[in-house]
Amino acid sequence: MAAFFIQFFLNLLDIGIFWYYLNTFHNKKRVPAFVCMPLPVLLAAVWAWVNSFDYPFANLLALAAVLSVLSLLFYGGLLQKVTGVIVFIGAGILVEPAGFILLQVLQYSPPDGEMYKYYFVAALGEIMRCGAIYLFCRAARLKGINFSKLPTDFIWPVLVVFVFAVMDCCFIVMVSLESGSVKSLVMCLCIIVSVILTYYLVFYMVERLAGLFEKQHGEEMYKEEMRYQEIYYRELEKRNEDMQVFKHDLKNKLVEMYRFFEEEDTKQLMERIRKIYQELDSADDASYSANPAVDSVLRLKIGKAKAEGIGTDVYVLVPKGLKLEYGDTGVLYGNLLDNAIEACQKVEKGKRYIHIENKYMDGKMLLVIENSKPPAVNEKLQTTKQDSYQHGRGIASVRKVVGKYNGTVVFSDKGDCFEAAVMLYGIEAG
Repeated sequence: MAAFFIQFFLNLLDIGIFWYYLNTFHNKKRVPAFVCMPLPVLLAAVWAWVNSFDYPFANLLALAAVLSVLSLLFYGGLLQKVTGVIVFIGAGILVEPAGFILLQVLQYSPPDGEMYKYYFVAALGEIMRCGAIYLFCRAARLKGINFSKLPTDFIWPVLVVFVFAVMDCCFIVMVSLESGSVKSLVMCLCIIVSVILTYYLVFYMVERLAGLFEKQHGEEMYKEEMRYQEIYYRELEKRNEDMQVFKHDLKNKLVEMYRFFEEEDTKQLMERIRKIYQELDSADDASYSANPAVDSVLRLKIGKAKAEGIGTDVYVLVPKGLKLEYGDTGVLYGNLLDNAIEACQKVEKGKRYIHIENKYMDGKMLLVIENSKPPAVNEKLQTTKQDSYQHGRGIASVRKVVGKYNGTVVFSDKGDCFEAAVMLYGIEAG
């Protein structure tokens, strides 16, 4: 009975370590307290009961099941959760050789050996794993790394390298146990340390590479911001010049109209009024938003759409002081509208359209862009462009901006039309 309770407390410590790991990289779901509080205790008890059978494979399956159940209490994709379970189990396996060596030093001989030695080493192993995972989580927090938000293509190679490293360590332990000598176990431990250091260097290299890409993305965002600011100020300058010309011309036309009025030449007066009305009607002085950043991007892209014979329906209701950075505005609206225009170009003229709906309320902003497209359904929503790499980076940039504002983006292929729906949260408006 004493062995059960000791194993129970060791398992509870394991669960606490894993909970800390999950809480570092994932957001916890809203689960009632009457579920969260007893669940770890219940899982630790069931796991201790499985441990009492002394069957290693069953212990491993029980550990994986317990960690998987705990993962369900946190947000995150399936791959991120599986990665967390594998990393945690692997970290425990990497500690095993040190435990074997310590048991040999203490001259522990199962099954009749002193059990206090075994549980002392087991507790020491738990403390070592707890310290390693704590340092790992703390380092990740300081560097601002969030593994739950890493792309799948990034996680897979790192996970595979780690799995093979753990497998190598397991094989080394098995070979060392066959010899049964302390010397072989020490050599085993040295090899495992070298494997761990190699994996650390791989992780460090990947982290540095991710930082390089982050810096490159920041530079691209800055260039995009400068580009749209230049467009906005250039258009503003053009509007001021046009207004000066309009005021000058209008003054001369009013003098002429006044002369027609004095001469009671109503025919010439009406003709002059008609021409002024046509000039005003033909002037493309549309303003789509009170926000200058949004308006400048929309004016640029909608002008491009009209040149391609694409009908546009724009409904934008966002405040002038919307705290959305120029670069983020350009990336979000610019990339989505570029994709919509290119899809419309593949549709025959007369059936091309882009509908834009943009609303803001209580810190939340909704942007929905719907466009016509060829009827073929792209079920996996993969790019059909020749330059798929650049297109992929455009969509990745959109997702990055959405993630920056803790938002969501959904792409829907509806057959003869395509819809991109973006929701951003926590946006202030001055």
